[in-house]
Amino acid sequence: MSDSFMEKPSFTTDQLISASVAAKSFGSLRKKAKQVPQFITENGVVGEVLLDYKYYEELYGRLRKLEELEEKRKSWENAVDLNQLDGPYQPSPLLADMMEKEIQGVLSSEEIIEKLKQTYKEPE
Repeated sequence: MSDSFMEKPSFTTDQLISASVAAKSFGSLRKKAKQVPQFITENGVVGEVLLDYKYYEELYGRLRKLEELEEKRKSWENAVDLNQLDGPYQPSPLLADMMEKEIQGVLSSEEIIEKLKQTYKEPE
């Protein structure tokens, strides 16, 4: 878990169920979880969440996509940092735009290289 601030999910009291009640009525709890996540509490503190698997898959897919985008962003930052010898890097507007498009999956790294070669081609 990250130390940075994270907004907590909101829920209604209808979604809260004590662990002892959940154990006794798991079948009905599963049915409710198909509609909306159910928050299982112990001593008034939420400890677990029961949710529909399709919803879980959607959340998981979104998380993986965000993680991939973050890894792409980090790899660009690392590459830029490795090539800086004299102060902080300030990319050209052209490069900054292309880097953002690569992170979003609009451009590939190969396309960026080709565009940079074309843009900065030395006259013969």
